[in-house]
Amino acid sequence: MTFIRNVQDFTCAHCGYFVKGDGYTNHCPKCLWSKHIDIEPGDRAAICGGMMEPIGIEIFPKRTVIKQRCVTCGHLWNNSASEDDDSTRLIALSKMPPPGFFMIDTSVHATVGKKNVKKKGLKNKR
Repeated sequence: MTFIRNVQDFTCAHCGYFVKGDGYTNHCPKCLWSKHIDIEPGDRAAICGGMMEPIGIEIFPKRTVIKQRCVTCGHLWNNSASEDDDSTRLIALSKMPPPGFFMIDTSVHATVGKKNVKKKGLKNKR
């Protein structure tokens, strides 16, 4: 399928910023969120309509890609970053763990076999 250019202005449903569309605009340059409205770029055929949360970025030699995940259906989408995008938010996204990476707090205690192991001064309960 070929790209369909739609020039549309919109108000960001996440932060309320008014976005002047240029036919390639597919996310808010202020907060980097968008809406799940496309199946193919520009077709406006998706029925979900959920909010697409920015979850990371991928940096290539000639472009930067914003990774997004729909908070309604989980659909993953790539959006090219633009010159107008908030550089502070892009930098913050670059410091986020990759999608699917879970931080596990092991500072309280760990289980080894069937015994609880003491950590940080916690007493072993038997």
